[in-house]
Amino acid sequence: MGSLVELGILNLGLHHIALLLVLPAGLVISAMLFYSHHHPGECPDIKRQHDIMATAQLLAGITLGGARLFTIDPFASAWPWMMAIVAYLFVSYTEQGSLPAGAHTGHH
Repeated sequence: MGSLVELGILNLGLHHIALLLVLPAGLVISAMLFYSHHHPGECPDIKRQHDIMATAQLLAGITLGGARLFTIDPFASAWPWMMAIVAYLFVSYTEQGSLPAGAHTGHH
């Protein structure tokens, strides 16, 4: 949904404030959901990775929303870098932490 809205903003000139906030709101909401993405017996390393990923995504959503609501230069120049960092965190993520031998992460 967010991607379609972004394509509409870019290609069709859809600049209504509600549409401009779809992707930032989606990033913030999914980050909040990701904060609760933990499993019983999860090792602290994996929990910390999830929290770092969620925090980066939350900040990217807030910054993108700020860039679209306000014409303050730090917002406009920071959000693309923040999205790149979020993308890197999610692409490079693995659930390999300091689990005891034979332990299961809970993902199926």
